[in-house]
Amino acid sequence: MTFLLLRARAAWPQCGHIEANVTTGPPQWAHTAIDDTRSEGEGDWNRGSSIRGESRERRRGDHYSNSRSAVERRGCNSTVVNNGSSSDCLRAGTADSLLTAMAPDLDAVSKVDLAAKTRALAAWLRANAPVAIGYSGGVDSAYLAVTARQTLGADGALAIIGRSASYPAEQWQTARDVAQRFDVAVLELDTAELDDPRYAANPSNRCYYCKTELWSRLVPVARARGFATVIDGTNADDLRDYRPGAQAAREHRVASPLAELGFTKLHIRHASRALGIPTWEQPSSPCLSSRLPYGTEVTRGRLRQIELAEAALRRLGIAGDLRVRFHDDLARVELAPAELSTWLAPERMAVLTEAVLEAGFARVALDLRGFRSGSLNVLHGVSAA
Repeated sequence: MTFLLLRARAAWPQCGHIEANVTTGPPQWAHTAIDDTRSEGEGDWNRGSSIRGESRERRRGDHYSNSRSAVERRGCNSTVVNNGSSSDCLRAGTADSLLTAMAPDLDAVSKVDLAAKTRALAAWLRANAPVAIGYSGGVDSAYLAVTARQTLGADGALAIIGRSASYPAEQWQTARDVAQRFDVAVLELDTAELDDPRYAANPSNRCYYCKTELWSRLVPVARARGFATVIDGTNADDLRDYRPGAQAAREHRVASPLAELGFTKLHIRHASRALGIPTWEQPSSPCLSSRLPYGTEVTRGRLRQIELAEAALRRLGIAGDLRVRFHDDLARVELAPAELSTWLAPERMAVLTEAVLEAGFARVALDLRGFRSGSLNVLHGVSAA
């Protein structure tokens, strides 16, 4: 895993020069590397390391020269940043760090296919009305809630929010705003997954315990209010990822009409835009616990620290996909590639670093591979790279 390590409140060279080299462990940053061969957060450079050779990429303007093929032949997979000598250039990263396109290509969606899917969803909702939606205000559940409201009327749909420390306040506000704008009825429930030691231990199936807590509270309340059908926003893309929470949904007879009808995330974004739902361009945002490596205990304090760091970065104007991954006193920041190139400039790095440090982290690393959904799943071998 490739990343820039930004030292706590470090004084950057005035020339703006930073050099990224693969090394055998600079003494000033010993025990900080994140290596693909180990659990995240470990840092013994001499045990289990697969670091060989050197990877270097130079940035001048918008042009990049790289040695990716050579790096791949050598098996290099980790980078640490050292301050270098005077230069007017910025050197950083690996060959694939800034070249991945992340923006959804909405033109790739067939209008005929989308129209057929939206008709099928409306028919499904009418056949199973009234419905209660497990509602987070994310792209999928927002579209599902608004569509259910417009298809079934005010009394035919109820959006239910489960609130806990793992649910960001910013996302809750988005959920409330969308519901108000589209006149969707909302009910809020408190959930207590953090009180479950199985969840707090953060095993690879943590989401199963979270969703078990959510549905065990939400489903009885929904049915007591006359909503026999409970649905969630799982989409067809989710079926290809590691989703232990889906088992809890099945156990509580929660339906997933978007997945059932073949809606991908791209379909949902396109359909949401057509309806004027502002979440159509919102980045995906799973619960805050997903930022902690498996086996790292989930605590309210850690979740709050992550939430504060991500909120601070949003206030800096960072848009698109963003994650602050928790590694004890180190925050590993993943940005969308379009954002990453901007924040590699030394003066911008200093601002980013300060914002994350203010959330309580001692060190900050900017991951040069950019945002990868489910990157911790890949690291721990529970889904494919």
